[in-house]
Amino acid sequence: MPKLARYRLLTAVILLGIPFVLTAAPTPVGEWLFNETGTIANSTGSNTALDLTLRNQTGAVADMHSADGLGVTGLAGDRAFDNRGATNMGVGPSGRADIADSASNVLDSLGNFTLAGWFRTDPTASGTGAGWLFNNYLYSPGTGFTGYGLYYTDGQLRVVSGHYNGYDLAMSTPGAYAGSDTWIFFAAVYKGSGACPANCPSVTFYTGTRSSPVTLVNTVSGNGVFQGGAPYPEGQYFTIGSTSYFSGGNIVTGSPFDGLLDDMRIYGSTLTASDVESVRSLAAVPVPAAAWLFMSALGALPVSRRNGQRFL
Repeated sequence: MPKLARYRLLTAVILLGIPFVLTAAPTPVGEWLFNETGTIANSTGSNTALDLTLRNQTGAVADMHSADGLGVTGLAGDRAFDNRGATNMGVGPSGRADIADSASNVLDSLGNFTLAGWFRTDPTASGTGAGWLFNNYLYSPGTGFTGYGLYYTDGQLRVVSGHYNGYDLAMSTPGAYAGSDTWIFFAAVYKGSGACPANCPSVTFYTGTRSSPVTLVNTVSGNGVFQGGAPYPEGQYFTIGSTSYFSGGNIVTGSPFDGLLDDMRIYGSTLTASDVESVRSLAAVPVPAAAWLFMSALGALPVSRRNGQRFL
């Protein structure tokens, strides 16, 4: 094979490998794509016992999936968790997706983790209340500050982590996640271990869209700013889209995220920036892209004839 042909073949192989590199995302502990219908959102992560029960504004079990095609990709068969019936961002009762504490204990003891997903705020939502994306956090006089969570408020994300006698609050740059009625990718990487000043515990925030790769928003770290450590185990429901906890023998909900949520994932480790980008690309890379690259790669190969036969 001529040298130029070998070069072009190598180029083609590299091109053909690109889609596989982009989609080689880490495996989450819990993953909820919301593409099914019914009152359960299946966990497709490594722990398949983390199925979510969907509930409406009254707390009754209900189908809270969006209409077909309203998921982040916009493709047929892609649905989302639809919480647009909430009174407002962070205000009043709302729908939720939850797991009883006994089933979600595996999520309680994570000392290092990454929370990632997509949200689309309801264009009619107003207010600057806390709209919970992930809630595994609780304060009560008897048990103190426990668990962890991630919530949205006025274009900003905040991670809270309970340590019994206190809590940490890590905040993204204000306005970094602003946007109405558009899909926004988010990731919060929680590193609970490490010693300052060289390796402080930290929370790192990333954002992206379907058409743009992830960018680093900011990192919160340092003594007196972020304590770190494994969150003190929480003893209530794990919830997506709202809070959910017991009070007086009843389940109380509130602080809803008013909008759509999709492809929500929890990883039991600190993802790198390239890992986070590979997660974003799962929803951002169109299905035809691989086929387009294949045809482009074939176009890079020379075509010749010898003795009436066609060769690549």
